[in-house]
Amino acid sequence: MEIGDVLGTHTAQILPGAGHVHFYWIKNGWIFRVAGAVYAAVNLFNALVYKNQPVDWVGIAVAAGLIAIGELLKLTCKPNFKLDKKYTLTTG
Repeated sequence: MEIGDVLGTHTAQILPGAGHVHFYWIKNGWIFRVAGAVYAAVNLFNALVYKNQPVDWVGIAVAAGLIAIGELLKLTCKPNFKLDKKYTLTTG
């Protein structure tokens, strides 16, 4: 863990991302964004390689949904804790 002014001066925050965070790729939504982008790329590549095959719009919609879920998780993931009246930091 990294303790100190992680996000700026005088913020007094703890950043557990400096150490091991369980399921961070899932909590941050990174894996969903990458999976959605790869799935969309594969669908478009197949439509280009196999001529006369239309683009699979259901597959593109699934890929967009995966990317949207990843972005939502990215917005809601807070990997740091702000020290205030509820939390205190002592050395012992």
